[in-house]
Amino acid sequence: MRAGNSEIESTTRPRRIVTQQKLEGRLAAALRSELGDDAFGLDGKLLDWRDALVPIAVEALDRRDPAPVFDPSRRRVPESGATMALNSFLPWLAHLNQLCLVGGEGFERATFDARCPTGVRGTPPHLDVLAMRDQNVVAVTARGADYLARRQGSLAPAYADVAVNQALEPWIDLSRRIRTRQQSFRYLDVGAMMKFALGLERTFPGHRLDILYLYWEPRGVASFEPFARHRQELTTLVDVARGSAVRFHATSFAELWRSWLELGDLPWLRALVAQLERRYDVAMDDLLVL
Repeated sequence: MRAGNSEIESTTRPRRIVTQQKLEGRLAAALRSELGDDAFGLDGKLLDWRDALVPIAVEALDRRDPAPVFDPSRRRVPESGATMALNSFLPWLAHLNQLCLVGGEGFERATFDARCPTGVRGTPPHLDVLAMRDQNVVAVTARGADYLARRQGSLAPAYADVAVNQALEPWIDLSRRIRTRQQSFRYLDVGAMMKFALGLERTFPGHRLDILYLYWEPRGVASFEPFARHRQELTTLVDVARGSAVRFHATSFAELWRSWLELGDLPWLRALVAQLERRYDVAMDDLLVL
């Protein structure tokens, strides 16, 4: 039986990687077709990261003085979650009072590429966007297609010695269940989400804290096994974190963009959503089902 399980794992693992590679390849090919081969270097990345921005995001960047601070090197890959997040939120810097996220409306400031130390030595977790108003903080972490083959992270032993607010107990209890193999996740990197939760609670004590997990999906694959399971795992974590100091929310980029159209007749926002959908709308009818 053990040998049989090993054989199954060895044959199914390449299929999962192929699917992720195919998915990223389709999106990358669509973006290369739109941006042009001359925009890319020999490493397959953009020569100028600004080419990854949709027109309205470029305009928003040019209008900001001082310019928002973020890591341009993370945007040389136009299909990355970090680039999608920048394209989605950069134009909002001039309209933060109208921005709606996880049920909250109207923000005062937003930053990109934020880091929230957890109290453990090492590089702090990297958040794509932090949106803040009063005592409310929404932390956005974004995924492209990489979640399909993501290696599941875990908390280092040093995290066991970190003083944790009792209100984070649902997260800690989930960590114990994963460590003892009572529960597992295939596509959602729960270890990374736990680090975000710890970092946020430590950085913003006494605030209302929410993590918003954004992910890209191709059109027409929500019912396919990898994507359905990914969504199921997200729902599980939403339920686990519901009563904790750091709540967890998840939605696809496409769902977020469509929800913005319900905010009213805002020409700039309609144009932004149209540009984002045109940039990232890829059909995957022939995607390999795992």
